[in-house]
Amino acid sequence: MVHSEVGIPQDGRPLLNSTLKHLNPSVRESWQMMTAPCAKDMNAFFADLLSHCVSKHPRESVRCMDQVSQVFDGRHSDLATPIEQHRRHERYDDQLSSWFVPLATSSQSKSKMLWAGFWDGEDAEDGRTTEKALFNFAKLVDHETVHPDTILGRLVDKYHVFRSCDGDPGAWRKSEFGGAASTGGPLPHFWRAASEAFVWAMAKANQQSIPVMLNKDMYFYNPRNLWLSVFWQFEIPAIVNSHPYGHWCPKIVLVDLRGKCGKLRSLIRTKLDGVLPPGYPDRRFCGDVVCLPCGPGCKLDKEFANVLKTLLFTPGSSTEGSELLGGR
Repeated sequence: MVHSEVGIPQDGRPLLNSTLKHLNPSVRESWQMMTAPCAKDMNAFFADLLSHCVSKHPRESVRCMDQVSQVFDGRHSDLATPIEQHRRHERYDDQLSSWFVPLATSSQSKSKMLWAGFWDGEDAEDGRTTEKALFNFAKLVDHETVHPDTILGRLVDKYHVFRSCDGDPGAWRKSEFGGAASTGGPLPHFWRAASEAFVWAMAKANQQSIPVMLNKDMYFYNPRNLWLSVFWQFEIPAIVNSHPYGHWCPKIVLVDLRGKCGKLRSLIRTKLDGVLPPGYPDRRFCGDVVCLPCGPGCKLDKEFANVLKTLLFTPGSSTEGSELLGGR
């Protein structure tokens, strides 16, 4: 059986033309500019998301096609004022939370952890900067990460975090810094939507502290720099823009694997304040920002997990992470 009105075959794979006609003109142009390997992964990923929506709303395939398109064409993007943002959150709740937000939230009621700069393979340090070490550490502090602990994260991993789209002229458009740092195009719009969904779940649960594991260079021209990360580009704005949802003011607890907490904390604080929407009280992010260093020689083990847990549940910002490390 085929849903002829949107061209969805029985296996949930949309026809490319059906995908394109539901996107806004600028993103449709971007999609058509993708290289073949990138387009293959993006079309399959679009189909996977569409299948999840249709499974929740089997009689609303046309509406699902439009909603999946919103994820890639930016129609979910943040609005200008806190009041408009609050209305947007209500609309987001109504239209997308029934299927998209659950993809970014596991069935477990654990608190969430953000991260950037961990990988398995060449130059990664066992017990410190590998994804395996990170995911084991998340369990030690009883938190979950967006992947592999969520359906959306596993879907992203299925397509190798869209490495086929690295530097792709269609997937990443309107580049601000060059390379992968972009504010427009299908992939930046997706990362923004995914970040919002993950953070939205934190805000709705009123999570009081957010651990952020970072292994990123602060030298701009390094290929693994902080500014190219999903955390910097999309997750920080998502945290700030979730403020209208119940006046959420989480404490941000940075864990710096490069051991440069002073500089990192200052950068993150400046970024949080810098993306505040017009009308935000005091022009300063309401939550505290603290940093726990874990430089060379520091392991993501049970002992360090206990240190982080202490910091996560220490009220206020007067206690810096380095004070809790003692002789480590």
